[in-house]
Amino acid sequence: MQVNFFNSIYAQTTNAKDFGLCDDQNLTPAYIDITDISKWVAQVVNHRNKTATFYPIDNCITTLRPDNSMDNRCDGLLKHDNNLIFIELKDRDSQGWVSDGLLQLKSSIEHFKKAHPEILCTSTIKAQLCNKQRPKAVTACNVARARFKDETGYIADINRVIELK
Repeated sequence: MQVNFFNSIYAQTTNAKDFGLCDDQNLTPAYIDITDISKWVAQVVNHRNKTATFYPIDNCITTLRPDNSMDNRCDGLLKHDNNLIFIELKDRDSQGWVSDGLLQLKSSIEHFKKAHPEILCTSTIKAQLCNKQRPKAVTACNVARARFKDETGYIADINRVIELK
């Protein structure tokens, strides 16, 4: 089954200078918000007012393992220019959120590479893990980030703030 990560049914576009990405944790897709900062799990700083489109993945796209069971998925994909940022949104203070989030990002990137191989050579791909309760990554995350880079070839930032450059 071919998966389309750029399904325009759920896509949201903005060029706001500052906006948030939200996940209400209620089986609905993640979304852009420009008004209620208290709901923002991630803050996107868009200094140049670039047009950015957010494509929700979790609760929108079906990604299957070889045994046809549901695979892990991140919350969404933020696209601006030729830049693609896979994003996982967390609102947890418990242990294990980094490893869980990086697994979701890795799985989504693997499915994306299979579904859209033509985009890989023309886009910059990154991953971002955001936790509302842990806005800045701790030093201990460096080992997990290095392992993610080794396994995927892509950089994973662990920070609540996403800067569009």
